[in-house]
Amino acid sequence: MHYQAWQSVSTAAEVIIVRGIFETVTRLENHTSDRDTAHVRATEAFVPHEVQLSDSHALDFHLNVAATDTLATGVMSYGTAVTIMAAPMERRYHLNFPVRGDSVVSQGGVRRSFSGASRGAAFSPHAPLLLHWTAESEQYHLSLSKARLEAHAARLVGAPVDGDIGFDLTFDLSSPRGQTVLSMTRFLHAELSREDGIASIPVALHEFESSLMTQVLMTVPNRLSGLLEAPAGRTARERVKDAVAYLDEHAGDDIALADLSAATGMSVRALQVGFRREMGVSPTEYLRGVRLDRAHRDLVLRAGTVSEIAVRWHFYHLGRFAAQYRARFGVSPSETLRTRA
Repeated sequence: MHYQAWQSVSTAAEVIIVRGIFETVTRLENHTSDRDTAHVRATEAFVPHEVQLSDSHALDFHLNVAATDTLATGVMSYGTAVTIMAAPMERRYHLNFPVRGDSVVSQGGVRRSFSGASRGAAFSPHAPLLLHWTAESEQYHLSLSKARLEAHAARLVGAPVDGDIGFDLTFDLSSPRGQTVLSMTRFLHAELSREDGIASIPVALHEFESSLMTQVLMTVPNRLSGLLEAPAGRTARERVKDAVAYLDEHAGDDIALADLSAATGMSVRALQVGFRREMGVSPTEYLRGVRLDRAHRDLVLRAGTVSEIAVRWHFYHLGRFAAQYRARFGVSPSETLRTRA
């Protein structure tokens, strides 16, 4: 264990870094009435920011943060009214859970205000944010790795997630789902704050983190909510099988990737990724192979001339058709037709 502490007038702060075989937990605890110290500690815990403090109450700053490489939890209060103007989180999605006090939050041109523990706030990684808390405010915090949360969301919806998850700025914290995600955050914070807590069992921490990410995605409205709330559907692998069956059945039709996407409920990119993973080829390459097999069958059966059969299976350039046919079967179309004569 590495231990380092800072001491100043009216200040008590400590950072503890606990390294295990698989996990590293960094803990920062600070209680101070010094403005500069509070600003430094909050910057260490979160991101660079500017702070404006009210003179109506004396500063009584409390901060307790526990973090791993992929997430951080904490609880913070200032004891006086405060306005915080923070830089974008960049690599993290950040959520605030008020315990008490009034809040105003603003990001991306959207501004919301709420009282007490009625609502939480979810911040995008890509834009600056502004917060105003009243003197009695106390808030829990949860930061989640942007890459990890987006990968988790992709697994849940069975398709790649392009761009920001698009959380609404605020969400109902008084709902059953809101209370669950708050309880999970408090539990995780308590566990990461203990040396023998959940971080001492890495597999348990990873499973809990996965459950917490799912709860966040299901609680905070976002652009994936429609997919996440849809009735349990088929897995990505099953939908690729559906796409294969569709191509097999409709190989003689004019098929665009958009048609295949509509038929399977998968985005074009998800189709391409899924086919590469499951079939080793793109949807277009798979369809070409099916059509070559059908052309080969018709040539064997002498069901037309080479030109007729090629056009029947959507090969409109005879030279390219002959080259692709030879690459697949080792002979030319005309040789197959003559051999079977």
